[in-house]
Amino acid sequence: MEAIIFFSIIQTLDEGYLLGGTSYSSISGDKNENNNGICDYWIVKTDSLGVIQWENTIGGNGWDDLHAIIQTSDGGYILGGFSDSNISVDKTEGCNGSYDYWIVKTDILGNIQWQNTIGGVGTTSFIPLPKLAMRICSGRIIRLQHFR
Repeated sequence: MEAIIFFSIIQTLDEGYLLGGTSYSSISGDKNENNNGICDYWIVKTDSLGVIQWENTIGGNGWDDLHAIIQTSDGGYILGGFSDSNISVDKTEGCNGSYDYWIVKTDILGNIQWQNTIGGVGTTSFIPLPKLAMRICSGRIIRLQHFR
């Protein structure tokens, strides 16, 4: 499956935007990095006019699903979602159960500063409500959906 689903869009301190979601895609279109596993966190920073400044694919060898982003006072970002990846590629802590919370702190350019995997032996998922999801295939929005 070649798809990108954006779950979170925020306006940044510099009046630009950060889009965050889940990528199932290899290098194509505006995506400049291959996935590390089944799917990865994907963040895209734009200026105030929507021109891409940078993008980053973050993940391990499994399923990494980004659902929420906030900007921190130092200009960086906190990314929140869930993961079933073990220690691999960008992931420095293994999964405790089926899926765990995976919190990633980046700097202002999207580089990982620290991360934490939180969960038990069962399934834990991070799905803030309400959320807006855009499904993008071949560079086109094919579904825009609001969940409650």
